[in-house]
Amino acid sequence: EVEEIQSLGSHFFDKILNYKHMGAISYTSQGMTPFSLKCLSSSNSAITELPQKWLSDILELLKSQSLSTILRRSAGLPPSILALLKSEPINQTPILLKKTLAFLREQITNQDSSVDVKCHCLNIMRFIYTESTLRGDLQDEVQDGLVLAVRYGLCGDNWSVRNSGLMAFSGVMRRSLGSGKVDEHLYGTKYTVNMVKFFNRGNELYGFFEKIL
Repeated sequence: EVEEIQSLGSHFFDKILNYKHMGAISYTSQGMTPFSLKCLSSSNSAITELPQKWLSDILELLKSQSLSTILRRSAGLPPSILALLKSEPINQTPILLKKTLAFLREQITNQDSSVDVKCHCLNIMRFIYTESTLRGDLQDEVQDGLVLAVRYGLCGDNWSVRNSGLMAFSGVMRRSLGSGKVDEHLYGTKYTVNMVKFFNRGNELYGFFEKIL
């Protein structure tokens, strides 16, 4: 049974990562979220661990040079990762989310990471911060997200990295502050803050932006 579930999940992700049509990617990833939730809710520990294994496989694949020709916005990478992150029960510690953010941080700040890997990581970061179904736990990561997007994205030497950094910066800022009625509908007002609260929450942000500007 465990082998069959693992094989089915791997098949799902193989399709998401190899589809070229964004609509097909979206619909397939939507079906993966409840499937992963069932696994996380299982009483069988071997099944419960499968989503974390799938996430590890995808993150390792992200570093592969074979992804250098992937479509714009990193194609199926963000949807496949979000499908797993959205499946974490709200009453549990977001282990998959924390693992993903730690991996993205490591790759973005690593001088040995290729341009493609950094762009993929910044693109995925943007999708994570703009995903409305992720919990308020993400609010605690705003400071780190902004520093990564600006210092290693916008201030990068490569145009592609700067472009991905700009998109990531926009996503983090919208998660933190919101941008009007559209964002109130998408992200919820309880997850937005004013500028005073923004700088009070991020002790290092004021000095960081003052130095950058």
